[in-house]
Amino acid sequence: MFSSMPEIHVCSRLTDENNQLIRKLKKLKKRNNTLEEELREINEKLKFENFVKENTLKVHTCTQTDVPGYKPLVVRPKPTNQQLNKKDDQQKQIDSLLKMHKSLMKKYQRELKNNSKHLETIAALNHQEKHVISFAKYMRGDEVCSNLEFNNWKTSFQMPTKELTCFRTVRKHQQV
Repeated sequence: MFSSMPEIHVCSRLTDENNQLIRKLKKLKKRNNTLEEELREINEKLKFENFVKENTLKVHTCTQTDVPGYKPLVVRPKPTNQQLNKKDDQQKQIDSLLKMHKSLMKKYQRELKNNSKHLETIAALNHQEKHVISFAKYMRGDEVCSNLEFNNWKTSFQMPTKELTCFRTVRKHQQV
């Protein structure tokens, strides 16, 4: 029963590891937020620059005296297929990197939840073990407990009835 319980130093090591993982997660979240913000700013700048390039007219000094409403023909160079492919490839690469990062963060969150659940379970089992040991000592008569302490113990911890009957039979055999 008690051999399957982890030792106390294992629990403290797991607690320290959990705290370190939480700190790393916070740092990664901050870094992720700043990188996403920078990426948004860069994309906005690129969109604005492209918009300005596409929608501005190059006016020469000779056309400045034209009547309002006159728009001179401006020939804009069309981007080549190679330039379009480069932009598409870069955007695909950025999208795939963001997807991978999000999936890693989800996996990390799941692992963190599992670790915290395990730590809670270990703490509950340690607490239960302490009560079982004190109850066993009380039943053997090693410790002298007042009625008040024993009643407090009974209300703070509920043992399964099967184990209680085992302790009662052991106590009856000891009295004989």
